[in-house]
Amino acid sequence: MGGYIGSRSVVLSTTAANVQDVTATDTTPEVTIVNTTHEDSDGGREGKVIFKGQQSGGEESTLAEIQASHDGTSDDEKGDLIFKTNDGSDGASPTERLRIDSDGSIITATLGTDNVHLGEGAGAAIVSGGNNNVAIGKDAGTALTLSDNNVAVGYQALMTEDTTIGSTALGYRALKTQNLGSDGYNVALGHDAGTGLTTGVSNTLIGGFSGGGATLTGSSNTAVGRNSLYVNTSGASNVAIGAEALTANTTASQNTAVGYQAGYANTTGDANVVLGSGGLAANTTGGNNVAIGNNALTSQTSPNINIGIGSGAGGEITSGAANICIGYISGRHGVNLQTGNYNVLVGHYTDTTATGTNYANGFGYNITADGGYTTIGADNVDIRAEHGVATWATVSDERYKKDIVDSQAGLSLINALRPRTFNYKTHGELPETFKAYEEGSTKVFKSSQTQHGFIAQEVKAAMDADSGVKDGFKLWDDREDGSQEVAEAALIPVLVKALQELSAKNDALEAQNTTQATQIADLITRVTALEAE
Repeated sequence: MGGYIGSRSVVLSTTAANVQDVTATDTTPEVTIVNTTHEDSDGGREGKVIFKGQQSGGEESTLAEIQASHDGTSDDEKGDLIFKTNDGSDGASPTERLRIDSDGSIITATLGTDNVHLGEGAGAAIVSGGNNNVAIGKDAGTALTLSDNNVAVGYQALMTEDTTIGSTALGYRALKTQNLGSDGYNVALGHDAGTGLTTGVSNTLIGGFSGGGATLTGSSNTAVGRNSLYVNTSGASNVAIGAEALTANTTASQNTAVGYQAGYANTTGDANVVLGSGGLAANTTGGNNVAIGNNALTSQTSPNINIGIGSGAGGEITSGAANICIGYISGRHGVNLQTGNYNVLVGHYTDTTATGTNYANGFGYNITADGGYTTIGADNVDIRAEHGVATWATVSDERYKKDIVDSQAGLSLINALRPRTFNYKTHGELPETFKAYEEGSTKVFKSSQTQHGFIAQEVKAAMDADSGVKDGFKLWDDREDGSQEVAEAALIPVLVKALQELSAKNDALEAQNTTQATQIADLITRVTALEAE
């Protein structure tokens, strides 16, 4: 049998025991429940729909209720909607589970203050004193009791924690095993992010499986990217940004790795800095290394205090330590530096003479540095000095040269030069075009002591007047700002030539003296003979 409410208004004020259905039929059907009590109290003017059923033994039970009531205490029309369900122990009075406030807010009913939980088991254990928690998803925050200010969104997110403060877990099983019992302030965002974290605090783990592959007790770590800091255990204060950055890190601390697989294999090496995809990727136990650039120091395993700056810089070093490689593929061009130690290579394509070279310093583009030497230059046009020796050397092999003739620049040029003593001017007295010029400065340029040397203009005049000087002779040169310079070391070949000329003259004079001495001796003999007659 059915009871119908059509176009007429019908009031149902009693229970119709045999009414099975109530159906409203009209172009705009509606069911109206009116509370006729005149009041403005909060929760007043209530009206409800009660859902009941009979158990197998015929007992009638109240299953759920939907109730509308006045929201607030003003003389207005504000209302809220309350949903109640029976958990099996509520009898005829189901418990409020969800409320839609007059301003549209959705409020879940829990003990404590301002908690929200949606999903089976979500926030189910929160008790009075647990405040400002959000738990959304099956078993999300299911063990939280007296905890405050936590957010758990996702299946089993923050599932184990009971009394922490300020943790945020967003994603499937994020922070699943955390159980601090104290202030946590961990943040995990992503599938299984931080799922292995137990007692670590102040960690930020963003990305699928970040910090999620081992029991994490370390604190103050930051991991951003899939599998970043994946198996970290007690390592603390690490920063891993990029997919698989510091993936194998376990107990090492204070590492910073930014880039895909940056510091990928590091396990116990501390205080490394990596910026670039694949940088320091094979390092396991080495510490205090710096790798900046794609694949910088990518092959080293355990050495310490290497520095590689530039794409591929030091990329073939395996066990060599205390090396510095700066520049594009510095240390791995031509000859790959691998086991050598204490080398400094600065410049694109700069390398060493052997894989195991030690104590080589090289500065410049595309040069090769030998152990025990400092080499400066560009494109293998270089000079070098042996360590502990003040003399610079450059290639002078006959096999590099042609059109070889004796130099004519010698004593005449030396005699034309004018060694001088002088003092330097102040920066403010220099021509304004000079880079060293400083308007109004009274600071003396270079040194306030009296100097010995040459005047560049006088040197150039002497060179121009000497026909033996060739165009490649760099005793004199000028700079971009118009100032002129002198390279005294260039005089060495000229000095040698001058000495040779003087030596030749000396030899001629000595020969002449010998002849004259012989002649004088002969004259003395003759005079002596004449006097004896």
